[in-house]
Amino acid sequence: MPRSRAIFYIIAISVASAITAVLLTIRFYSRWPDGDVALLSTSQYAELAELRRLRELSDIIEDKAFTARTREENYTSAAQGMIQGLDDHYAAYYTNEQYVRIEERQRGEYSGIGATIEYDPDSNAFSIVSIAPGSPSEEAGLQVGDFIVAVDGYDCASLTQDELVAHVRGEEGSKVVLSIARGAHTQDITITRAAIASEHVKPRMLEDGIGVIRLMDFSSISLDEFNTALDGLKSEGMTALIIDLRDNPGGNLETVVGIADIILDSGTILTIRPREGEPTVYSAKPGKLDLPLAIIINENSASASEVLAGAVQDHGAGTIVGERSFGKGSVQTTYPLKEGGWAKFTTAVYFTPSGRSVQDEGIVPDVEARLTSKPDGSNYEDLSIEEDQQLQAAVAAVS
Repeated sequence: MPRSRAIFYIIAISVASAITAVLLTIRFYSRWPDGDVALLSTSQYAELAELRRLRELSDIIEDKAFTARTREENYTSAAQGMIQGLDDHYAAYYTNEQYVRIEERQRGEYSGIGATIEYDPDSNAFSIVSIAPGSPSEEAGLQVGDFIVAVDGYDCASLTQDELVAHVRGEEGSKVVLSIARGAHTQDITITRAAIASEHVKPRMLEDGIGVIRLMDFSSISLDEFNTALDGLKSEGMTALIIDLRDNPGGNLETVVGIADIILDSGTILTIRPREGEPTVYSAKPGKLDLPLAIIINENSASASEVLAGAVQDHGAGTIVGERSFGKGSVQTTYPLKEGGWAKFTTAVYFTPSGRSVQDEGIVPDVEARLTSKPDGSNYEDLSIEEDQQLQAAVAAVS
């Protein structure tokens, strides 16, 4: 090949390569409404275009909307809209202030009304599943089974469970108005918020050395309190144990795994399966609670309560007594956002040791037992053993 032609090919290839590189890394100037100019790659420009659309909409709302809104409020609403678009009743977006309240609740320190709220898929509404003794809810006349229609006039239909809870909680001494559906009637109940000292564990000793531990929830401190209660009952000569999970809405995964590990000798506690990727298996270490065991559940026993009941049932480590449980077999994860705020949504489902999913199915008790009449709030301790048919069945199971 003549040298001149070779040089021509080299130049042509170099030019073509340069043009290709330019096309692959072509950049655009982007001008923001405030006049700032930035040099961006094509991928950066495409991403920024979406952000500019959000910024433009926020500007129009701030300037023209009849309802006054700040940019921060608009962006918070946009984040909440993304979460609501998941059609996930357990998902929520929290501001930093709201998340602080969530953490306080986990530690048992919060200001609110002293009631537990759960989403009821059968009625597609939020209901009161438990009421703390002496709480503002009890004093105001709220009842287990009430459905919450609105909070301070704000319709609950568009809220997730955690967003509703965030609306209900507030500063100590402030008031909140709940619109309640009770049977065929709807009424407004005004409740004054107060500092709530949560009870997570309630131990007591029955006759014949039968110990009862009522687990109100699976908060981050419930495991330590459970261990303390267990040690106390053992020191009193406990010969059998009943764990009462009635109206327990669930809570911390590590807590329920820790309690299950105390009860089970070995083997799987639960398996968590994400949308993609490998499952996570939680297993018990050797060493178990060597006592006859019964667990009481009802229709409001959910999530972590079902993990514990399901693991005990599958391993044959105790007798499950009561009514079919709630049926929440999903796992939620909370993610901190770099620019502030927190997002929580369902990321996986869990299965009992035998591979059962409790989602919408619940745990079916080994021994079915129903209460003739329920106590005020969730104060099962106020019932005598003659009045508590479920406790009677549990006592029979461990005797």
